[in-house]
Amino acid sequence: MTTIVNLTERTSGGGMSGPRAILPTDSYRMRIIEAKMEDDTFSKPNPDGTFPQKLALTFEVTSLTDEQEEIAHEREEEWDKVRIWHRFNPYYGTVREGGPSKFKEFLDNLVSWGVIPTLNLEAFEVESLTGMELKCSVIEYIKTMGANQGQPGNKITGFAAVRAAKKGKGTPPPVETPAAAGVTEEELPF
Repeated sequence: MTTIVNLTERTSGGGMSGPRAILPTDSYRMRIIEAKMEDDTFSKPNPDGTFPQKLALTFEVTSLTDEQEEIAHEREEEWDKVRIWHRFNPYYGTVREGGPSKFKEFLDNLVSWGVIPTLNLEAFEVESLTGMELKCSVIEYIKTMGANQGQPGNKITGFAAVRAAKKGKGTPPPVETPAAAGVTEEELPF
């Protein structure tokens, strides 16, 4: 099944069961394992009673550094395969405050990093994001909304390209993005 979205159209404003490991604030190598459109139940309904749509990306940790593995082992937690959900308003354009939307910045970075070749703004295939691996800046925080208010959680605040280490050179520093492609408290699904 393919979901196609027109990214030039402005729009207004599934989880795992059981306890989840909470990652400490750090950068993690993660892969998008699911990309889908879903109702934004934390926003005001449209006049017809439906909710605006958000693009929901499910990221999963693909590998850990030696230090991260050591900390996970000390905590007796398994961090590989930890999932974090990130949501975007799927609008590719300039926002009222000026500058690119977070989604435009995200996609433009993917193009500049060579992760995706080109964009079809009139018919963007949401599922085309599935399988992409990125370096994600993850923070640990306390949830302020929803049924899990007061509980610890994770959210992604920035993205960078995954670069292969050159022989004898070690791991290169991550690519800096102009601004974090994070979410606001209103956009959190928790």
